[in-house]
Amino acid sequence: EYEAITNPAALYPIVCIVNNGGNQLLTSPDSRKNASDSHYIDHDNFMFNCTDAIGVNVFASKLENIAAAAIRTDDWVVGNEVNERVCNYTVWIGWDEFMKQYEQEFRVAYIAIKSQNANAGVYISLDQKWNMEQPANSVEYYSFINVKEFLEKFASDIKESGDVNWGICQHPYTVPLVYAKFWDMSGCPNGNYFKGLVDNDKMISFQNQTAIISYIEQEQFLNSEGKVRNLLLSEIGIADAQG
Repeated sequence: EYEAITNPAALYPIVCIVNNGGNQLLTSPDSRKNASDSHYIDHDNFMFNCTDAIGVNVFASKLENIAAAAIRTDDWVVGNEVNERVCNYTVWIGWDEFMKQYEQEFRVAYIAIKSQNANAGVYISLDQKWNMEQPANSVEYYSFINVKEFLEKFASDIKESGDVNWGICQHPYTVPLVYAKFWDMSGCPNGNYFKGLVDNDKMISFQNQTAIISYIEQEQFLNSEGKVRNLLLSEIGIADAQG
């Protein structure tokens, strides 16, 4: 059920914990095989089950064991690009409930990992979609929540129930993914459109990292010590189509 961990005894500098849905006890009731989706999204990874005592106990126990075995691991990422339903799948339950379930999952993971390694960093993983327009009832509305909105909700909600020192993993990439020469869009089909997505901070790429950096410097996002939370660029890929 942990796709990114092939040998828990190995010493990984970063471990990403994701759910492939193989263990239904560990999978959210809204993500299980018998759950009916009113707005279906093709998906690969699933929300963990931290909505009931059984799910919490199983998830926490497994994570404690893995964290104890990988005691020198510095950083742990709970899920992959979790603002995307395709990567953190539940049936369509609305973004408020979606966030509530992930926040509980994150808190359980945070406590379990920290119980074995107090110095470990525990992170949420987010993609490039910083502030895209998603009209209600569009396919995109049901497929992802903007990173900016995700951070607002996550920071506010988790603080209400007792803040923890969470960090952020962000995946910049190029826009679009297959065009690597991001400093010169003249050879890119629809290059002006994609350039506009970055220039207007709709999508986060290498050129506009300051959008997310300046955002999390605001007071409501600071950690319990009043410091800016850690930000890792934990996944970066460059296509070779332009040499």
